[in-house]
Amino acid sequence: MSTDFIEFTTEAEFFTTMAENLTEIVGTSIETITETFTETIENITEKSLLMTTFTPVAAVESAIENITETTMMMTTLTPVAAVKSAFVTTTENTMTDAMTNETTTEHQLTIEDLRKSMDAFFLVIMSFIIFFLQGGFAFLEAGSVRSKNTTNILMKNLMDILLACLAFWVVGYMFFQSEGNTFIGTDVGYILTLKLEATMYAHWFWSLTFCATAVTIVSGAVAERCDLMAYFAYSIAISGLIYPVVAHWAWTPNGWLMVNGYIDFAGSGVVHHLGGVCGFVGAVFLGPRIGRFDVKGKPVNMPGHSVPLAALGAFILLFGFFAFNGSTQAAIGTPEDMVIVQRAVTNTMIGGCSSGLTTLFVFRYSLMKSGGKWSLLSTINGTLCGMITTCAFCNLAPPHITFIIGIFSAFVYVLIHHAMIWLKIDDPLDAVAVHSGGGMLGVLVTPLVIGESGVFNAETGVAAMNQIWPQLEGLLVITAWAGTISTIIFYVLKLTKVLRVSREVELQGLDMIKHGEAAYPAEAWREIQYLGDDSSLPPHMTAEPSKKKLEKQESYEMMTVDENEVPSTTNKMVGTWSKVNQELKKQMLHFENYKDSEVVMLHFEDYKDSEVVLTVKPNGFRKLDSDSDTGSIVSSELEKKKEMGGFTNGAFEDDDFVDYDQVDDHGSEKMSPSMGIFQNARLQQHLNDLELISTDLQYSQPE
Repeated sequence: MSTDFIEFTTEAEFFTTMAENLTEIVGTSIETITETFTETIENITEKSLLMTTFTPVAAVESAIENITETTMMMTTLTPVAAVKSAFVTTTENTMTDAMTNETTTEHQLTIEDLRKSMDAFFLVIMSFIIFFLQGGFAFLEAGSVRSKNTTNILMKNLMDILLACLAFWVVGYMFFQSEGNTFIGTDVGYILTLKLEATMYAHWFWSLTFCATAVTIVSGAVAERCDLMAYFAYSIAISGLIYPVVAHWAWTPNGWLMVNGYIDFAGSGVVHHLGGVCGFVGAVFLGPRIGRFDVKGKPVNMPGHSVPLAALGAFILLFGFFAFNGSTQAAIGTPEDMVIVQRAVTNTMIGGCSSGLTTLFVFRYSLMKSGGKWSLLSTINGTLCGMITTCAFCNLAPPHITFIIGIFSAFVYVLIHHAMIWLKIDDPLDAVAVHSGGGMLGVLVTPLVIGESGVFNAETGVAAMNQIWPQLEGLLVITAWAGTISTIIFYVLKLTKVLRVSREVELQGLDMIKHGEAAYPAEAWREIQYLGDDSSLPPHMTAEPSKKKLEKQESYEMMTVDENEVPSTTNKMVGTWSKVNQELKKQMLHFENYKDSEVVMLHFEDYKDSEVVLTVKPNGFRKLDSDSDTGSIVSSELEKKKEMGGFTNGAFEDDDFVDYDQVDDHGSEKMSPSMGIFQNARLQQHLNDLELISTDLQYSQPE
């Protein structure tokens, strides 16, 4: 009895012990599983692992292994050992398969990969904004030229980006970025980007936008008179050779300017001064626009047709320059990159602010004849000049120093602006003053702005005077390289007579003759709701439809004049069509002979059937030296343009012109006693749309 009780007690203790052991094992297993999943999640977060379909298997495997190890430590019971052995065998096989699959399918994304992706995204977005600079240049140039050349200048801005893309894609990027020597890149694998790694495409596109900016600068300096084929030629040369070589010098590790210590962060010299030099050479070879300077060499104001368009383009350019300077770091993924980008953008705005305000007040309080006005266009150019100046040092300079440099930038712009006029070099957009002036100043002041060891402290080796020589050297070689290649190109184009459009095309306007697309066609203003009532239309829109207008268009044929048929009463007038027409109307009512001749009062009723002989001598024709020339036969036709006044910006108005040969030193037409010329005629501002040099009117009373 007692023996049975002892055995029962022993069995009870045994089961109790087993239950306690199992409870502890289960509790430990749950804790182990929890810790395993926690460690797995933390590991995924810290190492940014890409999860695969085998991750749960790995987690279960780790949990099972921990359970079996704990069971081995907690008990030595045969059943438990058997279970452990079974689990271990299974998990070892599973671990082997899972590790094999994970090794072949899992890709690890590191922090460095994320940084590179962020830099590429930053570069692409900034390139989009820099690309939009082309729209800003297009609007600014379109508003700054006359309406008859608007389509042409827009076409050239579109060609800028297309031709630059072609040339830069074919060979330009190879000359710029590939390995070669200190002068030029020579890796043919970069031609057509054939062997270019896909990770470099963002950098290629960003470099293209910088190249296109340099090309576009030239279009403003040669506006309104450069032939389109010549524009194609020099655009390809700049984007395929001139700019890439200079960029290789200054912005690649083995470029000789970079090796010698030249500093130009965002291209004050590499982009802007280079483009300004090419534009200067083009303007010199092309010569000024017809009528830009009078016979005495004094400048004649030739304003653009739309200030709002120019202002819109200016705002786009201001917006684009933040990306232009800010993106030059080409990275944003590190704290150092972040600081540089922020400083570059801030300095760009500060430099433009001080330069623009200074330019505004300089033109307002200038003692020169052109001063005394709050000039919008001059303020725009001054602001852009200040931003261009900051390109060289915007990544390092303190903002308060940049503000001071911007003030000097305004004076440099004003100085070059007046120097170009004094030299009689016609730059419709002030491209040379803005880009080359601002670029030169930025390159030269960089050592003074970024230096931390004074100006003359030679012991440190980094004083400003030590840095000024590489800057001056870089500025000189960029000028020489761009100027030499541009001179060759423009000289060849001029020799082949494809550089400048003909005189007739320039006077008529490039839009209709070269493109067949007027920027402001008069027909587009006539709406169907106005067909029955012209009272609400502008005055120039009330004319008859084009077909009827052509049928009734006034034309005058130059006819042979026989000396014997010349009437006894003759009055000859020389001047513009508008002036001669007005005087003719007056004399048809009341005729009078001038000077020493007898004054004869004649009435319209007696002369209403008088014959009027119109003789036109276009510019370039020889003058009549003898009476025998009077009887020569000349056949031509003069079409009188109908006056269309009332349009506020004068886009459709004809300009009045004067015979320069008949202008005296005081700006008035010369007086000839034998010709009865009407004095008191003043030169008009727009002198180059119609070259009607002389008009002779003869009339007499019929027999």
